[in-house]
Amino acid sequence: MFMVMFTHANFLSGTISLPDFSGNELNISYLFYACIVLLLQSITTPAVDVFVLISGYFGIRYSGRKLASLLFTVFFFLAVTFACKQFYMGGADLWSDLPKLLFWGSSYWFVYAYILLFVLSPFIEAGIKVLTERAFRLFLILFFAMVFVYGWVYPAPGLGFEQGHTTISFIGLYLLGRYVRLHPAKKASHDVLAYVSVIVSTTLMSFIALRYGQIEIVWRLQSYCAPLIVMEAVLLLRIFSNLDFCNKGVNLLAISSFSVYLLHGSFFTVAELYVAPLRCFHEQHANAFYWIFVLLFAILWYFMAFLLDRGRIYLWNKIENKIT
Repeated sequence: MFMVMFTHANFLSGTISLPDFSGNELNISYLFYACIVLLLQSITTPAVDVFVLISGYFGIRYSGRKLASLLFTVFFFLAVTFACKQFYMGGADLWSDLPKLLFWGSSYWFVYAYILLFVLSPFIEAGIKVLTERAFRLFLILFFAMVFVYGWVYPAPGLGFEQGHTTISFIGLYLLGRYVRLHPAKKASHDVLAYVSVIVSTTLMSFIALRYGQIEIVWRLQSYCAPLIVMEAVLLLRIFSNLDFCNKGVNLLAISSFSVYLLHGSFFTVAELYVAPLRCFHEQHANAFYWIFVLLFAILWYFMAFLLDRGRIYLWNKIENKIT
């Protein structure tokens, strides 16, 4: 989830803009800083894809109780973030803001897409069971060929890809993660090298596009359905799936990762409480100190979300015990 928070810090705080020219001289210091920003963006953008790939890798075990728990988590943090906005800034009107939350384009687009994926997971799993390895592979090739053409090269709004921001795209990533688990390739000793190469390639192409003022191409290269971003996410999944690592502390923090997103990415908090301080600091310190501040700021938000999530778990256990 730190990767998602860094992506939001990078994307929403205005750290990337068009190159600054002074006469015919190129601002070299700006381009060097932009290169670092783009490198960080290339590293962190696959976070959303990785989250969905992991869901597919382990498989979603659907149940009404788990769906209720997921929905309770969402509404719990909606209430918390609404209270935060009301307390710190005032003027929050739930009834006027509620329609914005219900539409797909809000800051909770990931929540809506993932909940639909969760609901559809039993049907997806049933389909996987009847597919042979060859048929599964062919389906993924055709699916992602369509995603790359109509969701990335020639974005077609009517097909539901939206550069990776929809349930359809999540279904493809879920299936891809499941394929990696069910039909693993031979352990590749070059996964790490391939991963680094993809990051460098994405950064270099983004840098060239930025150098010539093609900011739209930059964001196209950094979109969730971009071929290199999807490839980077799969390689990261393969790398970690081959590691024999288990730590109770890390697992405890990981349980609250979704809650971190709900807290900092809420419609009620993302602009004023998360992005605004970052943008203010960036305007004064557009250098390495900014990224140190981002790291510390992200740790603070993660810690707050973790504590709030302890309370959420306690409340849900009480509710669940009363229901059962």
